Amino acid sequence: MWDPKSKIIILILPFLIHNGGAFTRIDPLVETKLGLIRGLRASDGDYSMFMGIPYATVNESNPFGPSKPHPGFDETFEAYDDSSVCPQVEEFVSPWGLLGYEPDTSAPLKLAENLGLPTSDTDEALEFLARTDLKLVLASAIELNLQLRPCVEQHFDDVETFIYDYPINIQNSNLGRMPILIGHTSDEMSGFFERTTSEEYAVLNVFYDTLKDAFNFENDDLVEMETYIRHFYIGDEAFSAEVEQDLTIFASDFNFNYPAVRTINKYVNNGATNVYYYVFSYDGDRPFFKILNNITSPGAGHADEIGYLFDVSFMDQKPSDEDQLIIDRITSLWTNFAKYGQPVPQVTELLPVQWPAVTKQTQYYLNIDSELEVKKRIFKQRMTMWNLFYKINEKFQIGYRDTDE
Repeated sequence: MWDPKSKIIILILPFLIHNGGAFTRIDPLVETKLGLIRGLRASDGDYSMFMGIPYATVNESNPFGPSKPHPGFDETFEAYDDSSVCPQVEEFVSPWGLLGYEPDTSAPLKLAENLGLPTSDTDEALEFLARTDLKLVLASAIELNLQLRPCVEQHFDDVETFIYDYPINIQNSNLGRMPILIGHTSDEMSGFFERTTSEEYAVLNVFYDTLKDAFNFENDDLVEMETYIRHFYIGDEAFSAEVEQDLTIFASDFNFNYPAVRTINKYVNNGATNVYYYVFSYDGDRPFFKILNNITSPGAGHADEIGYLFDVSFMDQKPSDEDQLIIDRITSLWTNFAKYGQPVPQVTELLPVQWPAVTKQTQYYLNIDSELEVKKRIFKQRMTMWNLFYKINEKFQIGYRDTDE
């Protein structure tokens, strides 16, 4: 997307996951419809970065309309190194991301059969899907409830993999001084249990099921660990609407808050020196996810900051003065980060606080609310508990590999 006011291009890059195959890994290259792209070689020899990839160009006569396809190229496109490229990143160790999910290698066969071509030949299925209208393929994937997530690639001789291991096993990322912006909202899972009925609460087993999906515990150990977590969050109470807020806090911690902390620690321990951590706490009149899903629970929920970062089609009311201040502040922070690698290169009336980067000693974060405030180590008791839990159970994590192997 092109922002004419700030004169920056906003790239929203989804996971490289797909039903049929628009991207094919070839050694250190990625094959796209435009041609071959070679990544940057990192200091350890890996081709690990793919910056500046020309997927599309902005239509300058209609910058908010559809982008124009980038012209194809005959020779290999070499990704470039530009220290001013500052990605905003999410938590790569989130349990709903890569961890714990084995690839469904029969997905192309299922899709092809559902769309009218029963076959046991994967190549035939992929060729069929490549010729099929994309909207039909996506609708079929939704109908079949196919879970599209990244996965660790299989190893083949003389073929370089893109995702070669689980993130928990990767130790040397050579991040250097790359600026990183990472964060979450204050109440990520707000509304998740809002419509849960008493009948659903009666059969709910959220702690057990959550741990089972993320750890390779024997059943007795799983029951023991589930008991510890249950007591920490709800004591001896039964699952009911009375503990809805406690369950919301647990779900937020496990799926977003602690994964963010783990990811930040991973970055800093691997040499990143410009990691900026934020928590969006403002609960105003433009909460994107709440409005989209008719959620009435209090707190800034998942993706609610989008309503203040972007113009949203279903938000046609003029922002209140309070909302406009948040809009001005958060867009300025993000624009500064993209341009300069620092969210607050200079303290101003609009941005009256200096936002320090996280260090190994101090986990600073910027709390974005009606006022901007720099704080330290969010949810420290709960995050410390999860630090200890993961330290004790490190080897039971799904995907864990002993680095001495």
